[in-house]
Amino acid sequence: MEQTEPAGHEEEHHGSPWPVIIAVGMGVGYVGIVSPSIPILVLGLVIFAGGAGGWIHQDMQRPSSAFYGVAAAVESRFPRVSARKLAIWLFLATEIMFFSAIIGSSWTLRLRTTIPFTPDFQGPWAAPNQILNVPLTGLNTFVLICSSVTMVKALEWLGNGDRGKCRMFLFFTALGGAIFVSLQAYEWTHLIHRGLHINGNA
Repeated sequence: MEQTEPAGHEEEHHGSPWPVIIAVGMGVGYVGIVSPSIPILVLGLVIFAGGAGGWIHQDMQRPSSAFYGVAAAVESRFPRVSARKLAIWLFLATEIMFFSAIIGSSWTLRLRTTIPFTPDFQGPWAAPNQILNVPLTGLNTFVLICSSVTMVKALEWLGNGDRGKCRMFLFFTALGGAIFVSLQAYEWTHLIHRGLHINGNA
C-alpha cells in the first residue's frame, strides 16, 4: 500500500556544489589581493561570478521555502522565512563585518602612522577633500540609499498586484545602480591617475 506524505511535509532539499564554488572563487580572489596579482584576482572574480550565477539559476528552478536543515524538526520560537530572504540577511551581515574590518584597519593604520616620535610615524595624512571629491561621494551614497528605497517600493507594489508600478520602481532601482557604479568607476579612475594602485598603496 502506497504511503502518503503527511500534511505540511517540506520538500526535500539536496546539496548544491555552487556555494563551494563561490567560496573557492572568494579564496582565489583573496589570494590575488594579498599577493598582489591582478590575473589571480580576476580568476577569483570569474569563479565567484560563475558560482553565484549557477546558484541563482538553480534556485530559481523551484519556489523558495523555509528550511533549517537538520533543525527542521525542532520546534522554533522564531517565525520561518524563505531561504532567499535568509540568504539576503546573511549577506548583509557579512557586508557589515567586511566593511567594519576595512574601516577598523584604516583607522588603526592612520593612528599608528600619525603619532609623532613612534617607529611608524610618516607624517599627517591627506585632508579628506585633497584627493577625493567629498560632495560627489556624498551624492553617490545618497543615490545608493535611494535605490534601496525604490527596490522596497517595487516589492511592495508587486505584493499589491500592481506590476506596472513594480516595473517603474525596478527601473528607478536599475538607474540608481547604474549611476552608482558609474560614479565609482570615475572615482577609481581618478585615484589610479593620482598614482594609487592595488599593488603599491595601502
